[in-house]
Amino acid sequence: MLDEAQDTHGAQLDLLNTLFAQGVAFQRMGDQNQTLYEDPEIPQAGYWQVQGAIPLNESRRFGTEIAAFVSRLTARSPQQIVGVEGQPCRRALLLFDKDSIARVVPEYASEVRAHWGAQLSSGHEIWAVASRHSLYRPRGEWLKSLVDYCPDYRTGTDKQRKPENLCAAMRQASVLHERNKQPADILELVALGIADVLRCSGLTPGESITSRNVWRILGAQRSDLSLKIRRLVRDRIFHGRAAWGEVEWQTFCAELQTILNINQPGPALLIAYLEFNSEGALEDQNPAQQASRALFEYDGVQVRLGSIHSVKGRTVDAILVVETEVWRGPSREEQVMDLTTVLPHAFGIEEKDFNASSAMLSAATNVFVGASRPKQVLCLAMRKANASPELLAAALAQGWNIRDLMTV
Repeated sequence: MLDEAQDTHGAQLDLLNTLFAQGVAFQRMGDQNQTLYEDPEIPQAGYWQVQGAIPLNESRRFGTEIAAFVSRLTARSPQQIVGVEGQPCRRALLLFDKDSIARVVPEYASEVRAHWGAQLSSGHEIWAVASRHSLYRPRGEWLKSLVDYCPDYRTGTDKQRKPENLCAAMRQASVLHERNKQPADILELVALGIADVLRCSGLTPGESITSRNVWRILGAQRSDLSLKIRRLVRDRIFHGRAAWGEVEWQTFCAELQTILNINQPGPALLIAYLEFNSEGALEDQNPAQQASRALFEYDGVQVRLGSIHSVKGRTVDAILVVETEVWRGPSREEQVMDLTTVLPHAFGIEEKDFNASSAMLSAATNVFVGASRPKQVLCLAMRKANASPELLAAALAQGWNIRDLMTV
């Protein structure tokens, strides 16, 4: 059985079709409307195509209201999704501008609180997601990513890519820790960074230092070294903000060098490796700064932050999909704002063929995936300037709550 078959394409698809050819029982399951992992050089015909399929139109995840909305977003393969009759539901459209964008996630938390009231617990999964969620270089039209809504939000980098310096390694470890990821993955990043510190310092014990042997090598030098370093990382990185603030980072590095008995400032190679990453740092003077880079808390509601890709395949209790840019290339036609592009069609005030461009198709796919995750609460946030009177009237007629944050 091949799951998530919709993301299978190109040489991978050819290989699978060869291995599991005629005469082999090969069951494929997937939703073409959730094709998120695309290769821009492979045409749609190069992806898995449904043939002889058994359609699964009924969803036990959400009620009829969300089902009707997401059915309009099945752009790749039109489908009428059937929800559960009588399932509690709350839907809200949040409108904002540059001055009110900071109120989007708090207002969403208020919607969540209003829906569940005293029944809301830490067991509820509350998410805010975006098509584009990482930092970006400002260019083109505002806005770009989830960072515009939550300036303190930072994502971990690809764990397959080696961090370029110790600050990058500690930031990634910090975010993974906040997201309660596997301890082995977190410790691997810490060990990798410490091993590189030793190499850059010229402390060669006669064998190659790696993340696998660094703790053993340190233990052979002095029995308490490993424990002291781990405690320093725990206190300054995981429970502190040393990876995100320059002053705190310099203090952390000085303490680390003292523990390792490395003269300061150290060799040029070490100085470069211990440099602070100013890009992606948090603002020191922000009085409303959140303690977490992966969570946003308001009125006792913890909102998990991430990309739409990060919730694919999940069922959550509530989700907020915020408007961001979908960037598929440098030309104007390959850059669109997802909710501005998708919502007029989703609310039924126009008929749009999203297959007209790769960016439009990605926007429809992303919003479909995000909006089809929640069991009860679905919120969308878009710029008020892009919400036409016809769109707002249609949303109201379909039972959506309209929240104009510019008037709050």
